[in-house]
Amino acid sequence: MRNLLSVNQVLERLNICRRTLDNLVNTGEIKYIKIGKTKKFDPDDVDLFIEEGRKEWQIIHGKRKERLYGSSNANTKVVNINNR
Repeated sequence: MRNLLSVNQVLERLNICRRTLDNLVNTGEIKYIKIGKTKKFDPDDVDLFIEEGRKEWQIIHGKRKERLYGSSNANTKVVNINNR
């Protein structure tokens, strides 16, 4: 087993604030291990969170590209707002 990460190490690794980490823990998006009053994180769980976020980002941006550049289902029109 690899060494567990501290809260500060997770904050640094994810580049987020403490409040965001607390929200992720409270919603169950990141698992933690409680040792006494201290929260510790398995690096594999943090990596899984990162990978899931990466997949979600790709899905969101993939759909966004479809909407921006049009698809057979989309009724979108790209307008150049610089040339009024």
